[in-house]
Amino acid sequence: EELREDEDQVKGQRWALRDELAEACTERELLQSELDGVLRARSVALDRLRCEEQLLISEVKEMAQEEAESTHQLCRLSQLLESESRQRTRSNSIMTFGSVQSSEFS
Repeated sequence: EELREDEDQVKGQRWALRDELAEACTERELLQSELDGVLRARSVALDRLRCEEQLLISEVKEMAQEEAESTHQLCRLSQLLESESRQRTRSNSIMTFGSVQSSEFS
């Protein structure tokens, strides 16, 4: 009888261990599913960020190109204005010189 009680006790412990093992496996599967979901979400977020990064890089390059073109245009305009100013100065000098000469001859 004592042997039978021991066998029953061991049998009960085995069933308890099986139940714990089944629970642990179920919990592991749930955790794995959650982890997979988090990894998928992370991957999607990273892909979205990479796309956004490429768009921002393109925008910055475009703005830099526009700024370079604008700077070039401003430099060219400045050169033209400077050249025009020099020509006016020469014209004024010539006109002044001509006025001085004609007044000397009068």
